[in-house]
Formats: sequence, structure tokens, C-alpha cells
Amino acid sequence: MICDHLGRSRRWLEYAFREEFQQSPKHFIDERRLKKAMHLLQNTPQFNLSQIAHQSGFSSVDQMNQLFIKKHGRRAIFFKK
Repeated sequence: MICDHLGRSRRWLEYAFREEFQQSPKHFIDERRLKKAMHLLQNTPQFNLSQIAHQSGFSSVDQMNQLFIKKHGRRAIFFKK
């Protein structure tokens, strides 16, 4: 939608994004989702993992756990208070 709105290609947007933020759009989004999930894990004990995944923009707990393992070496449940 962003590319259509700007009248530019997806590739152009990726290059411009990387130039501005020194990272890919996917990495930027993944980092924001992980940060949001970590905040929710530590500050909302009433939420279950499915709710945290959904609130953080993940499509599933499995997707969230894949990123947690990649970034932190552990599943999200280990960070829940």
C-alpha cells in the first residue's frame, strides 16, 4: 500500500528505508514486535501467550517464539513474569 501511495517500487522503498534506518523494513518491524512482546510479557501477567502474540502483531505464538529464539535463544514463555 505504501508503494502504491508513493508511486514507487517495493525495491525502491527497501533501499530508501535501509538508507534512512540502516536496516531492512522486516528487521525494523521484527524488532518493534519483539520489544512490544517483551513489554507485554513482563507487564501484563493476565495475558496469555496467544494474546501477547496478537497484541504484538504476530500471526501466532509459533511465529513469536521463532523470533524470540533467534534473538534471545529462548522461547517467549521464559520471559513471562
